[in-house]
Amino acid sequence: MSYIHNLLSTMLRSTAALAAILAAHPAFLLQTQAQIIIDDFGDVPSPPGYQVLTVILPGNSAEVTRAGNKDHIIGGTRTVGILSPSGPDESRIRAIIDPSSYPNFTYNQDLHTESVCLLQYDGGNGSSLDPTGLGGISLGRLDSSYFRFNISGDGGSTSLTLRLYTDADHASAAVVSWGAGAVVEPVEVELAFAAFAPIGSAGGVDFGRVGAIELLITGDAGLDFGLDNLVVVPEPSWSMGLAAFGMLAWAGGRRAWRGPWGGGIG
Repeated sequence: MSYIHNLLSTMLRSTAALAAILAAHPAFLLQTQAQIIIDDFGDVPSPPGYQVLTVILPGNSAEVTRAGNKDHIIGGTRTVGILSPSGPDESRIRAIIDPSSYPNFTYNQDLHTESVCLLQYDGGNGSSLDPTGLGGISLGRLDSSYFRFNISGDGGSTSLTLRLYTDADHASAAVVSWGAGAVVEPVEVELAFAAFAPIGSAGGVDFGRVGAIELLITGDAGLDFGLDNLVVVPEPSWSMGLAAFGMLAWAGGRRAWRGPWGGGIG
C-alpha cells in the first residue's frame, strides 16, 4: 500500500509541476510554432549600417534591391520602391531602413507631396516581380494564421495593402487602413489570412505555396510612417507542449515505478 501511495504522490507532484510551468507561461501549449520572418528590417549594408532611398522632385520613380540574410528577409532580397511621386519642386520623399532606430523602417514625404512606397519580396535581384520567386513557401493555414507587424505614423490617412502570389494567375490581397492623426507609439497589428480576397485571374493565393509578397504603403500628403517586425504567425502547434507533458509524466512514473527499494524497471 505504501508503494502505491508513493507512486500516486510522485505522479501528482510531476503533474503539479507541469501545471505551474503552464500557468507561468500560458503560450507554452497554445503557440509553439516559430514565427516566419518576412522582414525584421535588421539587415542593411555595413558600412554605413543603414539604407536610404530618396526622390527629390521633380523626379521619377526609383527603387533599389537589397540582397541580404535570409534570417532577416524572406527569400534573401528586399526591393524598396518610391512610385509615382508628385508635389512641389525640391520636395523630398524618403524610405529609410535603420536598425539603430525604432521603428526600423520609415517612409516620409514632405508637405504637399505624395507617392506610393513598395516593399517587394520575391527572392530576385530585379525590380520586375517574379510571382513564383520564393519557390512556394508555406506560410500556414487559411483558418488560423496571420500577419503581425508594428506601425506608427503622423499625418493624413494611410493604407497598407498586402499582396500574396502563388503564381501569375493566383493572388490575394488585404488592406489595413486608418484615418488621419498621430500614432506616436508603435501599435501591433494582426491581419488574419481569412481577411485576404482573391485578385488573381484564376483565383486566390495558396497560402501553402507562396511565391511572392508585396506591401504597398499609400497615404495623404506629408505622411510620416513607421513599420517594424513584419512576420507571419502560423497555426498553433500542440506537439511540443504535449510531448513535454508526456516526458514529465513518464519521468515521474519511472521514478515511482522503481519503488522505495530501488528495483523494478531500469
